[in-house]
Amino acid sequence: MPELTEALLPAGPLGGGEQPTLAAEDLTLRAWRPEDADAIVAAYQDPGIQRWHVRTVTETEAQQWIERTHVGWRAGSSAGWAVTCHGRLVGRVALRTIDRWDGVAEVSYWTLPESRGRAIAARALTAMTRWTLAAGVHRLELEHSTGNDASCRVATKAGYLSEGTRRQAVRHTDGWHDMHLHAALSATWTAPEFRDAAGGSADMTTTSSRPVREPGPDHPISVTPAAEHIVVTVAGQRIADSTSALRLQEADYPAVYYIPRSDVAVDQLERTEHTTYCPYKGDASYFSIPAGGAKSVNAIWTYEQPHQAVAEIKDHVAFYPDRVDDIRIG
Repeated sequence: MPELTEALLPAGPLGGGEQPTLAAEDLTLRAWRPEDADAIVAAYQDPGIQRWHVRTVTETEAQQWIERTHVGWRAGSSAGWAVTCHGRLVGRVALRTIDRWDGVAEVSYWTLPESRGRAIAARALTAMTRWTLAAGVHRLELEHSTGNDASCRVATKAGYLSEGTRRQAVRHTDGWHDMHLHAALSATWTAPEFRDAAGGSADMTTTSSRPVREPGPDHPISVTPAAEHIVVTVAGQRIADSTSALRLQEADYPAVYYIPRSDVAVDQLERTEHTTYCPYKGDASYFSIPAGGAKSVNAIWTYEQPHQAVAEIKDHVAFYPDRVDDIRIG
């Protein structure tokens, strides 16, 4: 029986090519890799993730799950991104299903417990939503248990409007749950702006309506000379080579190496309009590395006028590990 409408999305991968790497301030959304399996197993040992996603995962299942994300991408039936911060896995966002005919997809997400409180899920969801709607999807749907207030806040922060409640729609370990339905439409969705995503609760003052936080016992920051020789390469080109870098250790995040501009091939960089704000460090400006293509967009950040607590990193730049080919530290 012939259809009277045509499929909204073409067959094959969403967007028609390789799965893109997406950027969201200090977050990188990338395809899942086999080496992520251990982190996935650990994630599904968290009681919160178990409660709302109603499952656990073994090592074998994690590897199969990763492979299914790539199969789903190639088929255009689903898509999943690992969310990383400075190279460390912090969460997940996904299009669980993609209805090619009507251009409708269902989203899902989680954040690891140690990374919560920094709007990671909302920022990653916003980045995925922006790209997905631009790729031609008409409607994104998100639903969560009415008992999951945190997920409701994520949906609202990411600009997903509430559309009502499905009664006794999904079975959890404690019985049937009513589910809140939210949606984002390509014609009306507006990307939200995020500020103060770094979290923390140190002493705070306000300058120009933006918070300024001082490092303290609950959010320590140290800047020390790095003893290592650091070389950064992209597309076979040496973008940075330094024995004078600074090592910034912030709370329990992975250490970040800030390299003097004088040790960077600045002629290989291209300033972008992207900026972010950190209440501990100040306004960050960004540079892309054209030689690295789409992978290296906003690969570098710098604090040109850093807050006093980290004044040493002025005239230094840092690199996202996921957006360059190699950072050799030795």
